[in-house]
Amino acid sequence: MRRLLFACALSLACSPITPFRTDAGVDAGPSIGGGSAGGSATGGGAVSGGGSAAAGGNVAGGASAGGNGAGGTSAGGSAAGGAAGGSAARAFTWSAISYPGGYAVQSVSARGADVYAVTFTGELLHTTGASLTKVQGFSFSDAADVYLSPLGKVWVTGSRSNSYVCEANCTDGANYTLKNNTTGTDWFLGLCGEGEQVFAVAVGTSLEGILLRYSNGAWSRVTTTLGVGNVRNCVVAPNGDVWVSGANGVSKVVNGGANPQPIDLAMQGAARWQWVALTFDGGTVTDGLLVGTQGGYRLARRDASGTWTSLLPGITGTDLYGVAAIDDHEFLAVGNSMSGPPFLRFADGGLSALQPAPPLILSADAIWVSSPNEVFVIGQTSSGQRTLYRDVR
Repeated sequence: MRRLLFACALSLACSPITPFRTDAGVDAGPSIGGGSAGGSATGGGAVSGGGSAAAGGNVAGGASAGGNGAGGTSAGGSAAGGAAGGSAARAFTWSAISYPGGYAVQSVSARGADVYAVTFTGELLHTTGASLTKVQGFSFSDAADVYLSPLGKVWVTGSRSNSYVCEANCTDGANYTLKNNTTGTDWFLGLCGEGEQVFAVAVGTSLEGILLRYSNGAWSRVTTTLGVGNVRNCVVAPNGDVWVSGANGVSKVVNGGANPQPIDLAMQGAARWQWVALTFDGGTVTDGLLVGTQGGYRLARRDASGTWTSLLPGITGTDLYGVAAIDDHEFLAVGNSMSGPPFLRFADGGLSALQPAPPLILSADAIWVSSPNEVFVIGQTSSGQRTLYRDVR
């Protein structure tokens, strides 16, 4: 749900960007995180750009013209992918969602036709159709990320310690209540959720990353020692476990205890990781993809044994800022297209440029998945205009 952290990172991505936000888990139809199909998929929300990551490691090769093929190996591991990586999939159809002029959308959260977005100037926008309108009576100049729950509750966090929460009738700004973080030194970076369980990653006095939980009408700390460096996004599993990405990798939080996950760089250089997306069967992770920057597109995949290994993307690019789980073993990654495609699809071990991709977008700020068949992307055109696309298949 959070935007990308690139300039701004959903987030999100976004998620995004300021720090990637995204969030998103996918539970039976939530927001930018994934969907269920062989297991619920939780992806990342909007993404927010900002770090660099290096690619490398073992990757299963891409498929070609209708069949799966194993990729060739190269120093440091097998390469994933060529341009036709992965299995064939139904194509997405993209449509731009219009919104009031002068606003620049940075984060989005959606469930079905119900869509909320926040702008860089603090407006909260909403739609159940093709055009966003301003939620009257809502004013939050610091707004940076948004999360919509299955029951229609809305959380909006700022880039500091403040947030607003709406329990019902959330298209009316008068129904939002100020809910400041009890620890004023913890500044929000991004939201994530699974159903009505809502968490946030934050930065503050702890340089190891902070995880917050919203419960009983208030925010409280879960842990201040995530062990992943500068935090980026979080993903909530159906069983309540929380996975957090940071510049140094991924950490799994169980009952308040953080367990950093080692990443095998497969003889490649260090990466600056940004965003993680996961798919689940209950509380068990069935697949995971971590993206980042540093020396080009960087990816790492989690195998069935729980090992994270850096991949060789086989596609030239600058930075990957966000990723979302679309379906079981299917992910979409977004980033900067200065030297490569800004939208990538990773499926069945193969990586390819997404086709068709959102038109005119040269760099993507955030990505949000509301179901396996619906995706939202925020990006910028060559003229710097920010556009929100809805993608269905």
